[in-house]
Amino acid sequence: MTVVFISNYLSHHQLPFCTEMKRLTENRFYFIATEPIEQEKLTLGYADMNHDYDFVICTFDGETQEKRAKKLISESDVVIQGGSSTEWIRERLENTDMLTVRYIERLFKRGFLRMLSPRAIINNYRSHTKYRNKNFYLLCAGAYVAGDCKIIGAYKNKMYKWGYFTQVIKYEDKELQDIKKSQTVRLMWAGRFIDWKHSDYCIEAAEKLKADGYDFRLDMIGTGELFDSVKAKAQRLGLDGCICFHGSMPPEDVRKYMEKADIYLLTSDYNEGWGAVLNEAMNSGCAVVASHAAGAVPFLIKDGKNGMIFRSGNTDDMYRCVKYLIENPEIRAKMGEKAYERVSMLWSPETAAKRLIMLLSELLSGNKAPKLFESGPCSIAAPVPQRKMYSEIKEKTI
Repeated sequence: MTVVFISNYLSHHQLPFCTEMKRLTENRFYFIATEPIEQEKLTLGYADMNHDYDFVICTFDGETQEKRAKKLISESDVVIQGGSSTEWIRERLENTDMLTVRYIERLFKRGFLRMLSPRAIINNYRSHTKYRNKNFYLLCAGAYVAGDCKIIGAYKNKMYKWGYFTQVIKYEDKELQDIKKSQTVRLMWAGRFIDWKHSDYCIEAAEKLKADGYDFRLDMIGTGELFDSVKAKAQRLGLDGCICFHGSMPPEDVRKYMEKADIYLLTSDYNEGWGAVLNEAMNSGCAVVASHAAGAVPFLIKDGKNGMIFRSGNTDDMYRCVKYLIENPEIRAKMGEKAYERVSMLWSPETAAKRLIMLLSELLSGNKAPKLFESGPCSIAAPVPQRKMYSEIKEKTI
């Protein structure tokens, strides 16, 4: 089986899965990068990996590489199209019935009113609905993707759970608990300081924790347009001794802070299609307090078992979760252990690649709607309306 994965550029969030796919396909896996990595990502500490691995083909390196990429796309057994233009797979979809797979985050991150615009209607039809009767399947990188696609009438009975599969670091038994031992409870947030990631929620929580007399430290990592204003707000509230702003740093250094953190805060709204920091924080044994709106949360977190979920935008609900975990260190440690298990075993790059190969093999053999797994990567992604998601995940992990 030859598998081609098209995306904008290779990142550390995709690399572990890609290297595992290369191994499982016995070097018949190719990653096609359609553009150089963004300067913003480099500023945040990302590495430019496009030319570091022999399975990567960069279409922007010249006509020869572009022709090689197009030939692979037209001839390979399976093509997976991720963060890139549909034009790369249009000829394959239009003129053949070869197995093609879309890999996307949700369509309506910014609200459902946008889907009523003529441009959105046309784009969604040309990219998705038009091919509903083709040999065309969907990997849902987030819990809201299936619901969005149901609205536009695409991928019926062809949607499977998926996500991002970051590096899994293996730790010895109790190793993470030993690293986290501290009198002071350590909280952490990492990401871009932009409006929809809501870093300000952390400042509000810190203000309440200080007022209530808790001994804590909050590490905030990253940069962005709101960095100065958020830092200034923390200073005005007299939180200098409780919060440390670290700026940007390489991903491996971020993981070091996660290893020491007791509680990780994921505060993003519906604009967070997945949220790969959640994988990393869970792999680092953190007890996570997460907004239900981030796409990864309903797939990865079992509320009250391996993390706690608050209703997006409800900072009182978020603070209740944080306070509960601070006051219950044994429960906090147990949630961290369960978080580590879920990401290190079920939602790992190795499990994802192995399951994907099994799913693709079934599809290539003519099974049009295989149901191979009950949960986790490559299990059926059932459409859940956005308005019902919070109540669904409070009862069970979808």
